[in-house]
Amino acid sequence: MATKSPKPPKSKVKQFDELVAIMNSRGDKWFTKEELNDQFHTTVYHAHLEMNDLKLPIFVVIDDTAFSFIRIGVTLQGVEEQQIPAVLAHINGLNQRFKISKYYISDQDHNVYIDISVPSTEFDFNAGIIPDLLKNVIVPHLKDTHKALLDVVKGGN
Repeated sequence: MATKSPKPPKSKVKQFDELVAIMNSRGDKWFTKEELNDQFHTTVYHAHLEMNDLKLPIFVVIDDTAFSFIRIGVTLQGVEEQQIPAVLAHINGLNQRFKISKYYISDQDHNVYIDISVPSTEFDFNAGIIPDLLKNVIVPHLKDTHKALLDVVKGGN
């Protein structure tokens, strides 16, 4: 008697699409979708977060690899050259204290970003973890740290 192989799981993108549809039906319209049509079937979900009178861009990047991630633009104008050492020292301290995230200054636009890795495969992906991380971890974290980081970027201590 042949054993039945398990039904293949839905892709991570399909799982997240279903969650976004549920959120939308509740009036929680956070995300817009962009498909990149690359070899990894990368899909970027765009949103924003209001923090300290700024609309911070959020990018949720989901693909076929084991590493989906959330990226948030923490600054909206590039860090001035003279402030880079102070900002790097500050974000290095944040990176040492907070294990869920990684802050960095982009080589492309000199803005500060925070990345939150969400390792998973389609077999163990939990789409609900992404809005939960945003609401319950990232927003409180940024409420505690964002203003001080902006002060350093602007030349304060």
